Amino acid sequence: MNLLYIIGEPGVGKSTLMAELVKGRRRRLMTKPFAHTVYEGGLVQLGRERSTGFSGTDALSMSVSPQAIAALESGAWPRVLGEGDRLAHAKFFDAAKAAGYDLEVILLEAPKFVLTKRRQARGSNQDPTWLQGRATKVQNVAEKYATMAIDATLPVAMIAALLKEHPIFKE
Repeated sequence: MNLLYIIGEPGVGKSTLMAELVKGRRRRLMTKPFAHTVYEGGLVQLGRERSTGFSGTDALSMSVSPQAIAALESGAWPRVLGEGDRLAHAKFFDAAKAAGYDLEVILLEAPKFVLTKRRQARGSNQDPTWLQGRATKVQNVAEKYATMAIDATLPVAMIAALLKEHPIFKE
């Protein structure tokens, strides 16, 4: 069982990369036990895409963690893909490992000026104190769990091509 999870600071391109990774795949949006997307071949994305606002796991309730952990523990989803802040924490990642998942946490990195420019382009008005808290959280999670760091200033198609070699995409 494989779990590929993408982390990074706000504006780094997590949702953009996720959209590229699943582009062209037929999918079904599910609501139980929580919002998730099932793609052809059995790949499951935690959370859902949204055309505006936040996507991925950030589209989920703040209290989703116990449900997500229970879903992993059930073993019903052998190939899981996730991104975002909501489930990027030790309890979720440790539970995934305990449930038998081969956990890969990918850290997307970009210089602060790039993150600021990207957030401005999407009309973000996130509080600087909150942004610093997210940066600290990402750093702490990455130190313990990240298996690879990728330069998020590379073209998204190039990053996606690199990650599509991961076993999670092998049907």
